[in-house]
Amino acid sequence: MQKEFARYWPEGSMEHVVAHGAWQRSRGRNPSASYREIRNPRQALDVASADMEIAGTTTEDLRAEMSRERSYSGIDKALYRIAVKHRSAERAHAVAKVRRKQTIIKAAQEGMSLRAIGEVTDLSTGRIHQIIHSQE
Repeated sequence: MQKEFARYWPEGSMEHVVAHGAWQRSRGRNPSASYREIRNPRQALDVASADMEIAGTTTEDLRAEMSRERSYSGIDKALYRIAVKHRSAERAHAVAKVRRKQTIIKAAQEGMSLRAIGEVTDLSTGRIHQIIHSQE
């Protein structure tokens, strides 16, 4: 991975942390980027990698995104970077949905009432019931 990753994804995004970790490893160094509230770089890289896996993205996909911009010479670079940030936000949203579902299911398994979960999440008890019993 080349250092070019720094200008493609916002600092602190899962893509940035994973690309930074790959770049550091290629130079024989340890990762040094934080992710969300995690300040330990190795733990941050592990969580970001897990989030990338949830989103269905690999480091090869990130490399492909970076090389794709080089091939779009006729397109405005700023417009392309907006599209990259949009894809990054879509991935983050997909991860957040999965983590929210996991949290709701875990709370229900630990004995929290549907009404209490609904108050915390601003969801109806019917929607929480659907989430808990869905097979997605």
